[in-house]
Amino acid sequence: EVHEEVVDQVFYLAVVVLSDDPSERDTVDGSEGMVADEGAEPAVGGEVLPALHMDDGTQIVHAVLAEVHAHIALAQEAVREFGFDEIQFDYIRFCTERGSSECVYDEEDVKGRDKISIITECVTYLSENLKKEGVFVSCDVFGTIIRSQVDSRAVGQSYSQMASVLDYICPMVYPSHYAKGSFGLDAPDTEPYEAIRGALKRSRTELSRAQAESAGRQAVVRPWLQSFTA
Repeated sequence: EVHEEVVDQVFYLAVVVLSDDPSERDTVDGSEGMVADEGAEPAVGGEVLPALHMDDGTQIVHAVLAEVHAHIALAQEAVREFGFDEIQFDYIRFCTERGSSECVYDEEDVKGRDKISIITECVTYLSENLKKEGVFVSCDVFGTIIRSQVDSRAVGQSYSQMASVLDYICPMVYPSHYAKGSFGLDAPDTEPYEAIRGALKRSRTELSRAQAESAGRQAVVRPWLQSFTA
C-alpha cells in the first residue's frame, strides 16, 4: 500500500523514492496475483498451471507468458501516480525451487528461445516502457550468475545483457551463496569482506569486457549486501 503523505514527506527530505516490485514472485491471495489466466500456460507434472506454487505460500509467475509482461507494466501505472523516481524489480528469473524442473512450457510461447533470451526480453520490455514515463529502472540479480554460465542458464539471468538495458543492476553478492573455494576462500560466508570484494571484481571484469565488445551503455552497479552469517 502506498501512502501519499509519506511519499510527499520523503520528497521534501530530498530522498530518492523507489518502488520495489517482486515481479515474478507473488502471493496466492486471489485476484492480487499477477497471473495470466488466458491462453497457453506452463504445465507442471502434466497439469496446466498459471504459476508454480511454493511451500511458503507464494507462487512464481512465469516470465515466458507475454500476458504477464503486460500485467507487470500496468501495475506500475498506479505507482507512478505517486511520483516514484525508480522502479526496482526483484525475482525476474526462472524458478529453481523444488518441482520447478518438472515445468513444461508450450512451444508456441517459448518459440525456440532459451531461458536467458526470455528473461532478457522481459527486462528489456519493462525497461523500455517504464523509461518512457521518466523513471529509472533497476533489477536484482543473483551474484553467482557473474561469470558462471551454469547459474546464469539455470535462472535465465545474463549479467551483462541485463546491465545493457537497465539503469541500475543490483547483484546479491551474499557470501553465503558462494561455495567452498570461491575466490580462493575455504568458507566465503565467514570472510565477507574478501568474498564481496571478489564478487565485485568479477562484476567489473564482466561488464568491462561486455562494454568493450559492444561499445554500449552499462547499468550502474548497486549491490545488495548480506547482514548476517548463515
